[in-house]
Amino acid sequence: MFGFFKQWSENAAEYKALQNELKIILARQGVNFMHLHPEVTKCLVYVARDEGAEEAVSQMNNMMKQMESDYPNRSQSDHAEAWINICRQSNIKMAGSR
Repeated sequence: MFGFFKQWSENAAEYKALQNELKIILARQGVNFMHLHPEVTKCLVYVARDEGAEEAVSQMNNMMKQMESDYPNRSQSDHAEAWINICRQSNIKMAGSR
């Protein structure tokens, strides 16, 4: 039982550290991490665990630019909704693989 709580505590600490790192990186770009949709923040943390926070933000920026160039006539809210759906699907896959 103690091992479970120890592992949970370690996971929570890692998650919090990644959130802080992402918060700093995004702040440099003028983005408030805490204002992002929960699915987006979860996705960023999942990617940051595997590839690092800088790479997670870079991938997010590249995918958003690609979406905007592929669908230039969509509104900003349509892009945001599509991005949230992509993150939601990605989170389901990542959670299933852990």
